[in-house]
Amino acid sequence: MDNLIADGTAEPFVVVTMNNQDFAWDYKKIEEDQFDYIMPYIEANYNVQDTPEGRAYAGLSAGGITANRMYFNHADEFGYFGIWSYAVTGDELKNIGTYSNLDKPSVMVGAGTWDFGLKPAEDLSAALNEQGIEHDYLEIPAAHDWEVWQLFYAEFVKDHLWK
Repeated sequence: MDNLIADGTAEPFVVVTMNNQDFAWDYKKIEEDQFDYIMPYIEANYNVQDTPEGRAYAGLSAGGITANRMYFNHADEFGYFGIWSYAVTGDELKNIGTYSNLDKPSVMVGAGTWDFGLKPAEDLSAALNEQGIEHDYLEIPAAHDWEVWQLFYAEFVKDHLWK
């Protein structure tokens, strides 16, 4: 963020990260933490917007699955989603038509060309296409690592957030 701000490609904003490993990636606990604790605390203590247009949710790897679940279950709570290096599979993806407001937020899906999370990201992008949901798909020649995630984050900040 410091480099993006220094380069003039991003305005300062509050970035909040969570350690969902503490919840053993139990989505219901993550969801409760997000809406009952994190968002109320941030909105009460920082100068941030409390509307979907001022909120983004992104994740990578297992966090990509979490971001995808937030998108499917809370598309109306966030204006922007970044789903990187993995996505939901199985029944969650097959039931994409049962979720509401998926066409409202800006969505960026991506994975590295050699990323083991590539297939789920491709499948999510294809499902969004089948539903007629506009989104961006980005594939970078990289693996499942911090290099690709830094590039995705920079792309997300420069070309997706607050647009």
